[in-house]
Amino acid sequence: MAVRKTPAMLGFAARQAGHFIVDRLRSRPSRPRQVLQYLRDSTSPGDPAATLAAMDEFARKRRFLMNVGDEKGKILSDAVRASGAGNVLELGTYCAYSAILMAHQLREGHVDTLEFNPENAAAAEQIIEHAGLSARITVHTGAAADIIPTLGRQFELVFIDHWKDRYLPDLLLIERHRLIKRGSRVVADNIGMFDATPYLDHVRDCGHYTNTNYPAHMEYSDTVYDAVEVSVLRQPFGDGEDG
Repeated sequence: MAVRKTPAMLGFAARQAGHFIVDRLRSRPSRPRQVLQYLRDSTSPGDPAATLAAMDEFARKRRFLMNVGDEKGKILSDAVRASGAGNVLELGTYCAYSAILMAHQLREGHVDTLEFNPENAAAAEQIIEHAGLSARITVHTGAAADIIPTLGRQFELVFIDHWKDRYLPDLLLIERHRLIKRGSRVVADNIGMFDATPYLDHVRDCGHYTNTNYPAHMEYSDTVYDAVEVSVLRQPFGDGEDG
């Protein structure tokens, strides 16, 4: 998916490129590692709500984080509650913010979260442990396309927030392996910041989903606009159907 090049987005990208260069020149740890240390310094273990609040504070005051954030996090939390989850699948762990947010909403069930970057995955596991949710969240390290066929169970909610050009291919793989069922919700982040036309064409036109678009701001921004698409599976995919 191509980035929508608005003036606000271009300004944001330039600022983040500057921060990235400074971090590299000063040999700072990765962003997830910085978050982990910040949490250990500022919060007590075993408190998911405090963990999320501290991550929001870090993102606003120190360095931007590619989390779903607090504004869009409310949309995600509402979708988790409406799904009755159950089991949750997340594509894109990063700092484990949304995995913690979703697991904290569950009365039962489990979150399986997939992360391609091994360093991010290792830091995320420690952040999840700090939040006291290791028993509720499993981090899988590797490409989503390799892991999805091995999961072997259905999910009441899927949250897609990883590589933008993989949104549609990985959803098709989820459909092909029948990992979602009638009433399952598929929540896609960042579909306002990026040109998500192929993904949106599929979920809106294939005839299997009921869709709702939620305009919002990009995480931790008041000027960059974004959106979240929530798709409810109303007609399950049958055997031999490839979506």
